[in-house]
This record gives sequence, C-alpha cells and structure tokens, in this order.
Amino acid sequence: MKTKNLAISAIVLALLVGIIVVANVLSNRGPSAAAQQVFPELSEKDISAFNIVTDDEGVRVYKEGDRWMAVKLTSEQEQTAGAASDTSRESAAPVGGTGAAATGEFEPTGKPYPADSAAVATAVEKIATMERDVLISQNPEKQNVFEVGKEKGTLVQVVGDLA
Repeated sequence: MKTKNLAISAIVLALLVGIIVVANVLSNRGPSAAAQQVFPELSEKDISAFNIVTDDEGVRVYKEGDRWMAVKLTSEQEQTAGAASDTSRESAAPVGGTGAAATGEFEPTGKPYPADSAAVATAVEKIATMERDVLISQNPEKQNVFEVGKEKGTLVQVVGDLA
C-alpha cells in the first residue's frame, strides 16, 4: 500500500513540476521582434530628414545630395519680420506640444551647416530600429511627470521617402 501511495505521489509531483515549467516558459515568451518595432517597414535609407523640436525652437537635419545638413528651426512667433532665410525644405507640422510645437509653425532660420555624419548615422539607425518598451502610463495627466508632455517633452519628427 505504501508503495502504491509513493508512486501516486511521485506522479502527482512530476505533473506539478511539468505544469510549473510549462507555465514559466509560456509567461517568458514576449512579442516577436517585428511586433516590438515601432516602424517595422521603415529602413535607414527611407529617412530623408528629421526634426527635433522643443516648445519654441529646434533643429532640422536633412539630406542634401550625399551630405546631411542641419538648420535651426524657430517658431514664427520668435522670428522678426524678414529674418527667416530661404531654404529648400518646407516646415513640417509637429504633433502635440504647446505654442509653436502644437501648430507646427516652425521655419528654418539662419544658414544650413553640414551635420556630423557619424552622429546623424547613429540617430537614423536608432530611429529605424526603435522598439516599443514598457508602457508606463496612458494617463495624459502624468505626461509632464514623465517629461513627455506638452511642457517638458521634446518632439522628434521623421520625414521619409516612402514609396
């Protein structure tokens, strides 16, 4: 009788261990790499420009031929009449933010300069391979606490040549 109870106990223990192992393996499975990417169909060669904008100013980095150029962006509110220089790039309208960042009222000001190609290559690579991370909060009231809201956030806007 004791041998029979011992055999049943061993079988039950083996089943419990098996269930725990299977549950652990299934809980550690995350989404696929493609599901983690923010822009799964975007590659580095598709990015032709990007803007980095705070509330009232920013910078546009754009490709001109084989070189990357950088030009300062200033809100129309801060520009004096006639101070904006003419460049071949249109102002893109950022989403979100306050002031000029909310309406996209940015214009290139000043002379464009060659950008550091290594830094631009790193930025473009990081944009193209950006992955979703843990969502901390969906509450809009907490955005400023995490410095991603209208008051403290920085907007990065990507312009691509997607065909």
